[in-house]
Amino acid sequence: MAKEELVKVYEKKLMDNAEMLNDFLSIEISTGLHEGPADEATGLHEGPVEEMDSSKPEDVGRLVALPIVVLGVKPFVEELPMFILRLASEVDYSNESSFIKNASHELAFYYARYIDFLTY
Repeated sequence: MAKEELVKVYEKKLMDNAEMLNDFLSIEISTGLHEGPADEATGLHEGPVEEMDSSKPEDVGRLVALPIVVLGVKPFVEELPMFILRLASEVDYSNESSFIKNASHELAFYYARYIDFLTY
């Protein structure tokens, strides 16, 4: 399979499972839908889900948010492409149990790279 085809397959896999990623691990990927404006005090979105401005297709499929695993610890941006690739290639989305196990492992591995850097 050519690289371009593989990218499309992985992109579709992540987009198809964006809701699961957000619901279970707070990994938010834009899907073309968005909620009403965020409440300033809580940061939570209120209101109905609406379609995003279709004139901005570049906004669809973007990584919007990652969970805070440890307060004050931010992972390396340089490792983000590998994390996204591993979410697409190494996570079994076919059932909840496998998904939670695999995706949690990848998230931990991504944040652990920061810890590895600090210890050397």
